[in-house]
Amino acid sequence: MTQRLYYEDARLAEFHAVVTEVSASGREVYLDRSAFYPTSGGQPHDTGTLDAARVVDVVDEDDRVSHHVVGPVPAVGDRVHGTIDWPRRLDHMQQHTGQHLLSALLDDHHGMPTLSVHFGDERATLDVREDASAPQLLRGLEQRANEVIAENREVRVSFADSSLVGTLRKPTARSGSIRIVEIDGIDRSACGGTHVSRTGEIGAVLLRDVERVREGTRISFTCGLRAVRASRQEFEALSTASRVLSAQPLELSQAVSTQLSRLEALEKQLRRVRDERDALHASALHAGAVQAEGGWRRIVVRFPSATAEEMTGLGQKACAMGAVTFIGMSEEPAAVVYGASEGLGLHAGQLLRSALQSSGGRGGGSPRMAQGVVADPSQLEVVLALLP
Repeated sequence: MTQRLYYEDARLAEFHAVVTEVSASGREVYLDRSAFYPTSGGQPHDTGTLDAARVVDVVDEDDRVSHHVVGPVPAVGDRVHGTIDWPRRLDHMQQHTGQHLLSALLDDHHGMPTLSVHFGDERATLDVREDASAPQLLRGLEQRANEVIAENREVRVSFADSSLVGTLRKPTARSGSIRIVEIDGIDRSACGGTHVSRTGEIGAVLLRDVERVREGTRISFTCGLRAVRASRQEFEALSTASRVLSAQPLELSQAVSTQLSRLEALEKQLRRVRDERDALHASALHAGAVQAEGGWRRIVVRFPSATAEEMTGLGQKACAMGAVTFIGMSEEPAAVVYGASEGLGLHAGQLLRSALQSSGGRGGGSPRMAQGVVADPSQLEVVLALLP
């Protein structure tokens, strides 16, 4: 059995212990006592060192804790010095206590009990069954959470028998001695995780993304020093955007909206110009095309580089002139577009698919217009020879 020192003192960053067992692989070390927190309850494990060995994973094995190490492995009976990666531990404490605070406020003020939680490397999330996406709700939740943080309320850890535990925010099915984490006047929950000792140590709570999930709403949040880093990164990104758009950060929304309107107008104008260009080009191609044996004009256009969309626009204009087959080919990317005027009795999609299969390409489309690609530009001429 491993005595779990973090149960009593989450701020304990160094300790001594005796090695009770080492696995056959030599990479799992067991101690008589440990301050290393194992992955549990959604909270990630601690890292650190045992003497000269690095602790890279910590696993809960019911009544004992396994320390996965890299480096010199101590022997059974050795007395070792353990050191916790304190910045990582503090970060986890801030996120976990912040989650307790948010869950309590959501439950008490909005009737939204937490269904599940997850603590990631960048952000943490909690899920509720109800729709919690309303901006006003989120602003109020964030505001109240940070007020409680500023009040610097005590966060207490205690133990009680399950039969005498009293009211908890979420009932527990555990029996025997229960570890209880309580935020003074706010929350009382059964929890084995590490927590700060006062709400002021959470630092701050920032609510991030909100998304609808199958069981309700997932709220993403970040706390403490992690929240400071996120705010700094976002401020720098906003400052860069402000310089590019010549607008103050709080004016960026309007500036972006204005730029999008201008972009939409320019794209509309560009489409009109391209449409007029394609009409003129198609007319010239139609006038210069030689009549094929089937009685229609066969137009072939080769492009050094063109998208299927660009070639399709020209092909549609050409085929609209009546009794035309259109073949557009691009070397980069190696693509082909094939069109057939209505009334010719030709199915462009089927004909192009068949021609592409003969050259190792792929594609298809409708009776009037189709497109495809080949692995090598040299295969374009093979496709051309197979199309009427």
